[in-house]
Amino acid sequence: MKTMKKLLLPALLFTTATTALITPAHVEACGADYVYLYNDFSRVPYAPYNIYLVNRKALLRFVELHPEMLPPAFKFEKGLPSKKAAVKDFQDAVMRYLPKASAEERQKMIAAFSAFMKTWNLKNGLKGYPELPSELDEFRLYLAGCTEMTPEGGETPPPSWMKLLQLPPEKRHYRTVWTHYMLGNYCKKDLHTHYKNCRDAVRAGFADTAGLARASYKVEVKFGQDPVNVVRTALEALQNDPEYQQPGGDILPWRYLADLESEKYAALVADPVCREVLVIADGHEDGRLWKFVSVVRTKNADVCAFHFYQRGRIDLAEAYLKQQEKPTLISLFLEAKIARYRGNNPRVIKKMCQWLEMVKTAKLAEGSGMMKRRGFWYRDRTGNDSMIADVYGHLGNALLRRRDFVEAAECFYRLDSQLQNLAEVLEIFLPLEEVVAFAERMVLPDIGSRDRGYWAGQVLHLIARRALREGKEDIARKFMTAENTAWLNKLNAYRAKSKDETLSRDDRAIALLNAAKIVRFRGMELYGTQTGPDGYPGSFPNFDSDTTSYLLELITAPKNYRTVPYDIEFRFHYRRTAALMALEAGELAEDKDLKAFIHCFGGEILRNRHPRSADIFYKQLVLQSRGNILSESGDRLRWFPQTMNPMLKKELKRIEPVESLDEVKDLMKRLAESNLGKLIAPETEPATDKK
Repeated sequence: MKTMKKLLLPALLFTTATTALITPAHVEACGADYVYLYNDFSRVPYAPYNIYLVNRKALLRFVELHPEMLPPAFKFEKGLPSKKAAVKDFQDAVMRYLPKASAEERQKMIAAFSAFMKTWNLKNGLKGYPELPSELDEFRLYLAGCTEMTPEGGETPPPSWMKLLQLPPEKRHYRTVWTHYMLGNYCKKDLHTHYKNCRDAVRAGFADTAGLARASYKVEVKFGQDPVNVVRTALEALQNDPEYQQPGGDILPWRYLADLESEKYAALVADPVCREVLVIADGHEDGRLWKFVSVVRTKNADVCAFHFYQRGRIDLAEAYLKQQEKPTLISLFLEAKIARYRGNNPRVIKKMCQWLEMVKTAKLAEGSGMMKRRGFWYRDRTGNDSMIADVYGHLGNALLRRRDFVEAAECFYRLDSQLQNLAEVLEIFLPLEEVVAFAERMVLPDIGSRDRGYWAGQVLHLIARRALREGKEDIARKFMTAENTAWLNKLNAYRAKSKDETLSRDDRAIALLNAAKIVRFRGMELYGTQTGPDGYPGSFPNFDSDTTSYLLELITAPKNYRTVPYDIEFRFHYRRTAALMALEAGELAEDKDLKAFIHCFGGEILRNRHPRSADIFYKQLVLQSRGNILSESGDRLRWFPQTMNPMLKKELKRIEPVESLDEVKDLMKRLAESNLGKLIAPETEPATDKK
């Protein structure tokens, strides 16, 4: 036994002392939603997340702060469907224009007009139009103008509409807005003028039951040919209706603006309102705006700085931040990110703390809701579109670099999105007693919370696994789930049974084998590290680059509390514990069939990733169980027979315990009756250890 342990220990045992760390190497996941670590910060300015500007919010802020640059705001109503609106207008007109008519006369006129409108279309013209008093002539003139239109449109307005607009204002109260709107649809060359007249008519008090003034914004922006009017109209629409948007969700036809010839684009730049819109939403994709003006002073300096920062122009971003008169959430965030980029850690902490204080009361004017984080499914539960999570991430890293480990842990816990950032603090930079104090103060109160209960449970599971790795089972049990507690109880019971000298050696070996099974198949849940080498829960996307080496060097941490050496060769480190338990169980067992099964199980633990270490179990199998079907097959194969026998492989992959020696004997009988005895040695040599 001592000789075999000397051979196996160098390959299997790991030290709990601090070990040299390998150079960080970034390992990315394949999915689009991979979460980059705040502590794995590259010098790319926008890392680790791409923050983008919400154009609508930025434009709304400009409208709110600078109403003097736009026409007075006016709330245009949505209105009724056109035919219903026509009947409603006619009913109101009868009451307005013919106050002395009897109720019977009014009802008769309304019924006649309603009947006509139900069947009216352009093809029939005014055929069947009822005889009505001259006071209601605007309705006839409007419909007559509709019949005078040509399908392809025209430059000359229909005569009936012109005649309608020449009526005194008090005699065209209900069809002035309709006429201007239809002129915009018909005379496309002058549509900007006609749609503006439509909205001005509503502001002047003319009826707009169909909501045509509101509708005119979308049509004008979509079909307008004057880019200055298009941009100004879109901004005015947003001013009067914050929900305004074109089909597809855009505010402006950006492709149309991008394809403008230089002369027309220069006209946009020359217009003060349009220039602000370009600064917010269009001026930074290809730098076109800055080809027309060398220096641009803007009322959206923080937005300009944001766009330049996103393009990597840190110098220009800083220049525009100097134009900002008052701090905003955007400017504070950029100042902090630039400070991090330049290595000014104290300034990072100062600006991020100011951001967190401002966000509590910030309104649109201070940039509330204007930034969002792109390319990640997570939306933090504070309602701040995950920006507050990003700030906590950067602040946590800055505090970590300042060696304020507990404060860093608090920030990463508030981040509430991804455990790897917090895990580096809880597994590497804090002693266990401080980790427990942190959990009792911040995490335990969240258990049972609807919003943060699941997140808190993940953190407590991490702490429980660390405590168990350090042999502090009493602490681990405080934070473990009921399921993992049950597995730990079973594990302890099997360990205790394996040491009971009143039992036979075979019974003790079976108990230790069952304990090894639990460690092998539930070791990740009980002992796995969140950081390297295990990357709990063991999927490769979570096995991220180790950032500890450069962080330890950067912050000169007093101690590295990692309980398992960071080495990719030690991935799934608990399997070595299980293998050592199997080795001891094999030495305890006296029955050769039981010995053979235990050694096959030990080989199964290691053979895929560490075949050289597994070779020790293979030699035990062949030498100590001669005459057993597994030993004979292994001798012929020169390797473990489970690689070529599904029945045996299935048995070795089961976590269910072995109840007795008879169960092992029965398995050997079934294996002998299978094709196991007919297996021949493979032509190729066993694989070498995976790197």
